[in-house]
Amino acid sequence: MVLFYDGICGLCHGLVQWILKRDQKQEIQFCALQSEIALTLLRDQGVDASELKNLSSVIVLHQGRIFRRSSAILQVFSVMPLPWRALTLFKVFPRVFLDIFYNAIAASRYRIFGKFESCPIPSPTEKSRFLA
Repeated sequence: MVLFYDGICGLCHGLVQWILKRDQKQEIQFCALQSEIALTLLRDQGVDASELKNLSSVIVLHQGRIFRRSSAILQVFSVMPLPWRALTLFKVFPRVFLDIFYNAIAASRYRIFGKFESCPIPSPTEKSRFLA
């Protein structure tokens, strides 16, 4: 599974750090949406380049399928250990409803969580988990 995220977003950075601490099986790899690797991989999966420039959605590539916004987050939880895996129960709610909540957070993420001037560099022990 690859999680594509906004590399300068403070909230996204926090999410990546949170996953790194809990993904004991190391099933999730990471790639900043700003990278050439993300552009190439996602274009190959049929994601439009204009969507990648928007940066308002995390995207997950898992088993050849693309997941966006709340669906992407739920995919991440599906490979996390318990109790976090239990959060996939939110799949019972319509995706439209979950995406409204997701979009509200995404719209204000820079204001609330800040942003970096450039993508933070992973530590040497984390580096193998990042594609770019």
